[in-house]
Formats: sequence, structure tokens, C-alpha cells
Amino acid sequence: MSAMVRRTRSRAKALDSAFPIRLTVATSRKALPGVFQAIEVWGATKFGRGQVAVQTISNFGAGDAYLYFRAMDKAEQCLSEFPELILRDFADQEISRTCAATNSEAQSADG
Repeated sequence: MSAMVRRTRSRAKALDSAFPIRLTVATSRKALPGVFQAIEVWGATKFGRGQVAVQTISNFGAGDAYLYFRAMDKAEQCLSEFPELILRDFADQEISRTCAATNSEAQSADG
């Protein structure tokens, strides 16, 4: 009889299911080390425990993280409080590439 393997959910999956709002952010070069820990302390102090969470990620770059919030106004306050955060906006990057390609094709057709 083999023992049943018990698997625990990853922290990222648990956070994704527990928080309705997730922002992907990067830090600017002027950000101090420990900014993500400071965000967790700030969130607990300002809103109470369990209202803000941070998960650092290495998929995109060195200073990237997911910030989790229970309400959009808390996310906005966090971005205002920590101006060194850069909101990653992958949709705009794709739109920019599409527009650049379209403009390039139009210029080629005209010229």
C-alpha cells in the first residue's frame, strides 16, 4: 500500500484566489532595497492584516512583484505612497507594437 502524497498549494495560487486585485509592478532604479517588505508593513499598518500581500517574481526582471489588494482604492493608495513602483502594463506594450507595425506598413505603401 503506497502512501498518499499530500500536495500544498503554492503561495502564488493561494494569493491569486484570495485577493481580487493583482498588480504587476517593477521598481525604479532609485528604489531602496526592502521596498516590498515596506509595502507589506505599510499595508498592515494602514488597512489591517490580510488586506495587502506581496509576491516577488523573477519572470520579468530583478525588481518585479505582484501586489495583491482587496480593493482598488487600496491599490491606488499604495502606488501613490510608493512612487518608485512602476506599474507593468503589458497590454500597452502589445498595442504599441501593433500600432508601430501598422504605421510602418502604411509608410511603406505610401513611399
